[in-house]
Amino acid sequence: MPMRALSTLTVRPAGEADATRIGQIYVDAWLDTYPGLLPGALLRRLDPEATARRMRRIITGGGQRERVLVAEHEDEVVGMASHGRCGDRALGYEGEVYTLYVDPAAYGCGVGRSLLGAVREAETARGARSLLVWVLAANPARFFYEAQGARLIATREARMSGMPVPMAAYGWRDLGRRTRPRRPGA
Repeated sequence: MPMRALSTLTVRPAGEADATRIGQIYVDAWLDTYPGLLPGALLRRLDPEATARRMRRIITGGGQRERVLVAEHEDEVVGMASHGRCGDRALGYEGEVYTLYVDPAAYGCGVGRSLLGAVREAETARGARSLLVWVLAANPARFFYEAQGARLIATREARMSGMPVPMAAYGWRDLGRRTRPRRPGA
């Protein structure tokens, strides 16, 4: 896949038939991004089939708590995102991006930006005025969220496989206001 914007990229609600591909993208993205950031034992336990089963339950659950979107290029799912109400109301944000993963072969092609834009639109339609996402503090993807206009709003420590993992929350305070992606160094 060329490393440029995909002109035929579409974002749509995930269907049950997408769960297997979503599970594979999720695991591939973790294996590509998190070595050295997360315990190797955790990464070795990742299972695309188990992830697909979990995503299938979410997709067929009617979207009451969590909604799943997929990005598709030439009839192949190349990314996924899930979102819903913010899990930590004390932060003062209404919506939350729970997951956003792109097939590593499609990095840099606009898939993440398209998915994030669709999540913003869906959360706005749901009535949310603000949105946040939690990421590993050492995850290079945090710069993607900054480039999309998010601001660092909180930090915390999670535990994964018994290891402390610093997390960072990035947020958009006003979803009604169109934010322009920031240029690097701007």
